[in-house]
Amino acid sequence: MGKKLFVVQGDIIDSRKIKDRDEFQYKLESVCKCINNNFEEDIYGNLKIIKGIDEIEGVLKKISSIYKIITIIQKSISPHKIRFTVVYGFIDTAVDSKNVEKMDGPVMHKAADRIMKLKKSSFLFDIDTGNAIIAPLLKGQINLLIFYKARWTPRRNQITENYTVHKKQVLVADELSITQQAVSDSLRKINWEEINLMEEELNHVLELYNDFILNKGDLDGL
Repeated sequence: MGKKLFVVQGDIIDSRKIKDRDEFQYKLESVCKCINNNFEEDIYGNLKIIKGIDEIEGVLKKISSIYKIITIIQKSISPHKIRFTVVYGFIDTAVDSKNVEKMDGPVMHKAADRIMKLKKSSFLFDIDTGNAIIAPLLKGQINLLIFYKARWTPRRNQITENYTVHKKQVLVADELSITQQAVSDSLRKINWEEINLMEEELNHVLELYNDFILNKGDLDGL
């Protein structure tokens, strides 16, 4: 019997240009393991590498953490980039195995087709939930956040990561051996407060979206 789930496929951009392929593969395997462990409640079939270092794939039973997942993966493989597609639909082969290498169904082929279309564009995220209103809005907002944050320097990324942990500029300054004013200026210049709020609201919307799926069993009415 088939089951309706979310298939997540990731395609490494310009993977053939990666020089140290062994090191990159180790990074990719490590972050997949991290995702599988930290988002166990969301995952149906573990995220894993399926084609050398070119692609990763997993199956989710919940979509509420998808933005967090892709953000963690992108950070871990930076400066390299990855494009993602998420598609909701039926898996009807080896669904009980929970092994993405064995599972198959219309949704897997649809996800592969959307990845191919994504490669022909400059977008890094695509989603198809069967709903013509919500999915394009999610696609647009997530791509905008990805594009905006891609302009941050490594230093500013480090400042935001440390500030997210400590919540105090003086602690970040001490940790990075810079002034508190430098921390404040960096956060202001990249609109960290506004971006952080947008991400919090996005994750909340994804939770609501997921609740609708679980309660209604489909997305057509939303």
